[in-house]
Amino acid sequence: MTRKEMKLKVKNELKAQAKEIRELKSKRKDVMYGYVHGLEFASEDYRYKHVAYCTFFNNTPYDLVESNPREPLEEGDYEGFTSTWKKEIVDAKIVHTSS
Repeated sequence: MTRKEMKLKVKNELKAQAKEIRELKSKRKDVMYGYVHGLEFASEDYRYKHVAYCTFFNNTPYDLVESNPREPLEEGDYEGFTSTWKKEIVDAKIVHTSS
């Protein structure tokens, strides 16, 4: 998979995840105390993935991605995403060139 294809794939995953979060948020009015199971995890997962996406694919510095975060992220917090993407891009190049 090329870097461009990977970027598009991740972007579509983020869009789907954002839609899921919006659906979970809409359920808060129907639940006592507004707590919806899975919403907090989905939101944090989206945040990590979004920061990784911006820094890896767009080379955007963290300070510009989150200008006023609740709790600043360290690079190690989202490094799992970037290392997975790098591996998939590199593996695709190896397979492509060896054919």
